[in-house]
Amino acid sequence: VSHLLHSELGIKTAMDTHPKHDIALGAACAPSISAPSSPAPHPRVTDWPTRGRPTTPPPAQQEPVGATTPEPDVEPVPRAPVTPRRVMRRSSSSPATKYFVTAAALAVLGLVITFVFAERPSQPELTWSSDGNAGSTSTVSRGTTVKTNVLGIPLPGELDVGRGGRFTVPQNLAVFAAGPVDALAGPDQVGTLARSGDPWWRPIATVPGAFLVLAMLFAFAYAESQMRSLRRGSGGLRFGELLGLTGIGVTFGLALGLLAWVSGRTLAWPQLIPTMICLAAAFGLLAFAIAARRGPAPGRKT
Repeated sequence: VSHLLHSELGIKTAMDTHPKHDIALGAACAPSISAPSSPAPHPRVTDWPTRGRPTTPPPAQQEPVGATTPEPDVEPVPRAPVTPRRVMRRSSSSPATKYFVTAAALAVLGLVITFVFAERPSQPELTWSSDGNAGSTSTVSRGTTVKTNVLGIPLPGELDVGRGGRFTVPQNLAVFAAGPVDALAGPDQVGTLARSGDPWWRPIATVPGAFLVLAMLFAFAYAESQMRSLRRGSGGLRFGELLGLTGIGVTFGLALGLLAWVSGRTLAWPQLIPTMICLAAAFGLLAFAIAARRGPAPGRKT
């Protein structure tokens, strides 16, 4: 093919040029023809330049001045109106905030009732130490048999006051008397039986102490699962969710009362019941606050 082109046109052909460069060079050298009125005649072989014949490029056809190609009518694509992004801010007067503040106030009130109003016996009538379960008293006479109770519930075991006011606490009583308990001689109360000289962890190694630890673990675990369920839910507060969190509050209130008792304060119904009520109400309001923050149910008109 190269030989035939060279013998016919008299121009040496190049075999290693770049295709894109050749196309661009040909487009630059070729006459610019725009919308011809009649098709141009195909060039004959004799019209191509040959060796020894002068080459004169044909005149380029120019477009008339002012002739423009009309552009097609394109309808503009409608754009959505640009609206400023609204930033959601929680007002301090929103219902959720009010619920949270009230719940925190009730929880603090429960703590105050438990650890401030609950009395710590400064000079108990009967004192004993778990080291040997030995105790002494200076107010109960010799030969008196002492029974004990807490919150009106009798505890197992009796104390027999001996010479010098010495007595021994039986083991079945020692595992239940985690804090100060009422001491009675017959129908009359003779004082308070309290621990003395024990390390802080020793009252926890009792039945009430074990119940305190289990109650706290259960309350924390159940509260965490209920909170996760409340955050994932939608719509208003359900009765089961409110009942579950209220029960958690009651459990926390009972655990706080036991903690105060184990730490050396007296355990009485006038302090324990208000504590449980305050904690139950606090957790109930917490359920209302989370339900108010999570919004309405999907598909429900607001």
